Amino acid sequence: MQPRRARIEPGDRRAWSAIALAAAISVVSAAPRLKLPANWDATNVYLPMARALLEHGLEYFAQPQSVHMPPLSYAWPALLGANEHVARIANLVLFPLIVVLVASAAWTRSRRAAVCVAFLAALSPLLRLWIPDVMTEGPFLALTAAWIFGMSRLCVGGGAAWVAFTAAAFALASLTRPAASLFAPLACALFAARAWKAPSGS
Repeated sequence: MQPRRARIEPGDRRAWSAIALAAAISVVSAAPRLKLPANWDATNVYLPMARALLEHGLEYFAQPQSVHMPPLSYAWPALLGANEHVARIANLVLFPLIVVLVASAAWTRSRRAAVCVAFLAALSPLLRLWIPDVMTEGPFLALTAAWIFGMSRLCVGGGAAWVAFTAAAFALASLTRPAASLFAPLACALFAARAWKAPSGS
């Protein structure tokens, strides 16, 4: 007996088509910014540190100047050869990924929520402004979106694999922008408050 295939509802197809449209809009809206000069921090901080990492290898992390910025803020462009154009395109590609990840997280609520979140992210003027540059916003927001998506899966019964995925996304986000570490105590406080207020046995 062959296993029954999961049925895809027409509403699901329409919702995913709308999310795909939002992802495409994110790229089209942000791509023109690739023609603009890179941010000062990109050309004077992140790219020079990425080139230093490529030159010295892992020994660079033992040097005092390596702690001026979070390690992934310059390791990410280093993985892309410390090439400004390549890094900017790679960050631009992260934009539709962010749209899909946050929409997938919202899907646990409803299809309508997923579509609304997708377009809110895709049309955000701040994301469009900062992501297509050699800055931390692209990888940081992509990793944060992955963390949010992982949390959404855990909230609906995700197993150990989702625990590992969510923990890795959060850890990498913290290594990209240390402010992410502030999410942990806040999340613990919120979950503790909810657990304290929940009826016993629930």
